[in-house]
Amino acid sequence: MAVNKAQKKGKSLFEDQPKQKGDLAALVEQIKENPALYLGAFLFIVLCFLAGMIYRAHSKSVLRETSTAYAKAMDEQEPAARYEALKAIVDAGSKAENMPEIIYMTAETAFRAQKYDEAKALFERVRTESPDAPFVPDAVEGLGFIAEDQGDYDAAYGYYQEITQKWPASFTARRQPLNRGRVDEQRGKLAEAIEAYREQGALFPDSQVAAQAEAALDRLGQEHPELFAAEAAAPPEASAAPAESVAAPAAPSTAAPELAPEVGGTLELPATDSTAPQTPVETPAPEGTLEVPAPTETSEQPVASEAAAEPAP
Repeated sequence: MAVNKAQKKGKSLFEDQPKQKGDLAALVEQIKENPALYLGAFLFIVLCFLAGMIYRAHSKSVLRETSTAYAKAMDEQEPAARYEALKAIVDAGSKAENMPEIIYMTAETAFRAQKYDEAKALFERVRTESPDAPFVPDAVEGLGFIAEDQGDYDAAYGYYQEITQKWPASFTARRQPLNRGRVDEQRGKLAEAIEAYREQGALFPDSQVAAQAEAALDRLGQEHPELFAAEAAAPPEASAAPAESVAAPAAPSTAAPELAPEVGGTLELPATDSTAPQTPVETPAPEGTLEVPAPTETSEQPVASEAAAEPAP
C-alpha cells in the first residue's frame, strides 16, 4: 500500500511534463511554419535596443558639443559679440538638456547689448518653454527691466509684483521691494516708494539692495522733507489733569527720551509740552541737561523793618 502511494506521488511530480513538452513542440512547429514572422519580431526587438543605445550616445555627444560652444561663447567679453555667439547656438535648435539655461543667458546678454526686442522675446521664451526652471524669476525680472527702460512703469510694476507672488521663496524675490520703490518714484507715488524702500531694508538687511534703498530714503528726505514731517512732528501724549485739583509733582522719569524718526540723516528730539504745569522740584537736574538758575534770596532784611521792630522811646 505504501509503495502504491509513493508511485502515485512520484507520478504526480512529472504529470505536467508531457504537457510542457507539447507546448514547446507546438512553438517549434509554429516557428517552422512562420519563420519570417518570428524573425521579424526578433529583429525589431534588437533594433529597438540598438536605437536606444545610439540615441543615448548621440544625446551625450550633442550635450558635449553644445556645452563646449556655450563655454566658448561665454568667454567673449563684449556683450554684442557674446550675444552673436550664443544666438548661433540657440538658432541651431539643439536638444541639449542645458538649452533653457543657454536661452536665458542669451536673453540676458541681449539686454546688456541693448537689444531689447531680442531680449524680450528670449525672456518670454524661457518663461513659456521652461516654467519650472530656477532662473524663470530672473527672466520675469528682465521683462520688468525692459518695460521700465521703455517707460511702461505699470507693466514693470506688474512683473516685479508677479515675482513676489509666484516665487516668494526665491532669491530674486528678496530684491523686488527696491524695484517696486524705484517704479513708484517714476509714477509719482512717493509715499508708496518710501514704504517699499523701508520694506527692502527689513527684508534683506546688510545687503547691497538694502544700502541702495537706504540711499533712496535719504535722497527723498532731502528732496521732499514734507513726506517725513508728519512722522517727525508727532507730539508726545500728555494727560490733562483737572484744573481744580493740585497734585504733588511726580518724580522725574529716569527713562531716556524717545528719538524721532530719522530725517535727512539727523535725529530730532520731541518737543516739550509747554502747557503742563511747571512746579519747581528740588531735585538735581539730570546729567547732560541745562538747568535755568533760580533767583537768589537775600539774607539781609530792609532797615525799615528793623526800626519797626524796636519799641518807641
